Amino acid sequence: MGNGSLKVLILCGGLGSRLKTLNSDRPKFLAPIAGLPFAAYFLQFLQSEGLKQEDIILLVGHQSKMIEAEFCESLLYSKEQVPLGTGGAIKKAIESYPAEYYLVCNGDTFFHFPLRDFVKEGLKSLEVLPELQLVMALRFLTERESHQHLGNVQLDENAHMIYFGQSHKCHFMNAGFYILKREMVEGMEEKFSLEVDRFPQLVQQKKIIGRVFNGEFLDIGTPDDFHLAQTLVPKFWKEGLS
Repeated sequence: MGNGSLKVLILCGGLGSRLKTLNSDRPKFLAPIAGLPFAAYFLQFLQSEGLKQEDIILLVGHQSKMIEAEFCESLLYSKEQVPLGTGGAIKKAIESYPAEYYLVCNGDTFFHFPLRDFVKEGLKSLEVLPELQLVMALRFLTERESHQHLGNVQLDENAHMIYFGQSHKCHFMNAGFYILKREMVEGMEEKFSLEVDRFPQLVQQKKIIGRVFNGEFLDIGTPDDFHLAQTLVPKFWKEGLS
């Protein structure tokens, strides 16, 4: 993508409690998918969409030594000594790796969508609308998911986010990719949750907009999606290589 002002932060410090019966000895980012770690597919997806390896930072905590052993010095790391929450982990990484903008990705979900377009449109929105602090990738919410997902979203007619939570009346769902400005974490405590503590504040201030995409979404932290990922993720990976 060639934009030196953009760093990529991958959240992969979760405890993996929902997947212990299937993946007890490995972090979710390294969960086995058809013979390869999930990370291999995820990183290839990012690079196929124009993002550079040298701009990718792994936000690690739980079982960080296993992740570092997998990639050695080929990637950068921001390491939590104690759990800081999603927001605290991002804040720590931003303080260590300065940039103007950050693409944040969940390291235990996969969304097959035009990431390159999202990054291009998101950066443009943040530049043109200086009051904004975050652009979130969204997908349509299904009835099955509406009762189990924290990141249910409603937008107004101008794509500003007006609700983020668990309401089943929403039309959209957080797809696990955000572009944000570094000032989004300024003034926050060392430990906080992005979803619980920061997003509601930004929604109230109308500082988040959503961009809706179609695409297959998998949360490999859940057993059902972990099983689906064994066939779907390699399929998407092969399509990206063709």
